[in-house]
Amino acid sequence: MKNIENISTLRLILIGYLWINIPLLLIIFCIAYISSSIFNLTFREGVIVGVVIGWIYWHYSIKFWILWALKSNVKSERLLSVGRSCLLL
Repeated sequence: MKNIENISTLRLILIGYLWINIPLLLIIFCIAYISSSIFNLTFREGVIVGVVIGWIYWHYSIKFWILWALKSNVKSERLLSVGRSCLLL
């Protein structure tokens, strides 16, 4: 028998936030702080650089979250609706 795990919506959202949004915010603000203190950029310019690098991180991490959810037998329609409503996609 195949082990079918039914993942709750809360767990799906929490894993998404832990894998995607929290590291993304840390990347943006750490790069903004470092670039403003080391490279003498303004904080606004540092945030722009952080957003660009964070966007690259989001691009790859969202794929890992989707693959994890699909391997955990989450239906793609449910994944899409949860991802959109929680601002992960």
